[in-house]
Amino acid sequence: HLNLSAQYVTHIEVLPADKMPKSKWTHHKIAGYAPANFIYISDLHADNVLIGMHQLGQRLGAKHIPYNIMDTSLEGLQPIINKKIVAEILKVQIPTLAERSQWKVVKIK
Repeated sequence: HLNLSAQYVTHIEVLPADKMPKSKWTHHKIAGYAPANFIYISDLHADNVLIGMHQLGQRLGAKHIPYNIMDTSLEGLQPIINKKIVAEILKVQIPTLAERSQWKVVKIK
């Protein structure tokens, strides 16, 4: 018997570009977005693995950071994951896992 949180069940779908929402900032159609339990990628960018990695980072709790995998623009998007991204994901995920399994988080000196 496996208890799997719905938080980790993610449906990934490629959508026609005309079905993608517009960016709040640029008002252009976006390449991908990740609402709860879904990742949507535009068919114009379906072959760009960095878009999927970016959206997965968002689902895990990473925020937008320039010039790495979490950049908001296609031009700045790079296959780089830095310590800040890892720290953000851990900050979100460790308490979530701890609450579900009654883990105790301790500091190691």
